[in-house]
Amino acid sequence: MRRLGWVTAVVYAYLLAAQTTCAKRNKTERQTMTSANRGSSAGLVATGPWPGSNQDAEAPQQRAQGSKRNPWNIFYSTPLGPPGGTLQVSIVGEGGDSFVNVMANWRGRQEIGAYNTVLPEEACEAVRKLVEHSDFARHAHHANIAPDTPYTSLGYNPSGEASSLEIFVSQPPAQVAEAMNAIENLAEQIRKHPLLAIAGSASWSQTRFGVGDALELTVKLRNVGERPVTFDNPLGSTDPNWTGLRLVVAVAKADDKLDWANEVAHVDIARQDLLTTERRLPKAEPRIELAPGKELQFIVRRKFHMSPGVYKAVITYHGVNDPDNPHDIGGVLDMDLGRIEVVP
Repeated sequence: MRRLGWVTAVVYAYLLAAQTTCAKRNKTERQTMTSANRGSSAGLVATGPWPGSNQDAEAPQQRAQGSKRNPWNIFYSTPLGPPGGTLQVSIVGEGGDSFVNVMANWRGRQEIGAYNTVLPEEACEAVRKLVEHSDFARHAHHANIAPDTPYTSLGYNPSGEASSLEIFVSQPPAQVAEAMNAIENLAEQIRKHPLLAIAGSASWSQTRFGVGDALELTVKLRNVGERPVTFDNPLGSTDPNWTGLRLVVAVAKADDKLDWANEVAHVDIARQDLLTTERRLPKAEPRIELAPGKELQFIVRRKFHMSPGVYKAVITYHGVNDPDNPHDIGGVLDMDLGRIEVVP
């Protein structure tokens, strides 16, 4: 296992601290993560700690000696679509560790967590040039924004020092969009190196149920990172009415996509709806730690009325990150259940 350098540790600490997933129940809206009112972009400063900023307590000797400047870095954050979540990317040049933090499904993967690697310098430089030439600060949103307004933020620190983050609340100009797309493409490369990550999957016990039958499915949450990971444990929820799981069922469409406009059921899973794989009522701690390659598996069994028809469903895991635990992650993870048929 590779030991994290000081730049890596600082960026990693920043990304973990930035996990502010909100997992409060909301029966009328599917949004579980909200943005704070940041005011104008002029008041936004990358604090973090930010790589190379004076908040880094791990590199006092380098700063005192002044023998080596901190590497340049780019920070990018953007909201991910419903049910919410955030993609955060920190690209560090000159051989530094780059990080990605994914707190919702992204680009078709049912996986959340933190990822890091050292990117090829030529790839970093290509993105750096696009960011520099985009003149993104001039095109940013400089007016106040309303609370809960989703926005994208972008910052570039050519000398590794802390700098302001510019925000965008609408589609940016083409040159800025090109830079952002290049950052996201690099993030895909970083994501091949999971540090702390869990992947989710879910499946029905059968694909046909009778009207009034209890729907039953199995959920698996697997540690796919290189380090032990901790997260909210649905089996150990302290709230009897909320386990961090929500089942959404909608009328199936021809393209097999879940259409929220055709939603017929939106169910918060209670503690009494969960069973262990031995079909026993669970007795567990509120948080669970999984070693690399290990998984948490359990059964969800819930009865509610559905008319005969063909339906598409997804079950969502909502986890809140503990910022005091360096091995902890949170996020919103959709797990596709595919189609089921309800018969008379």
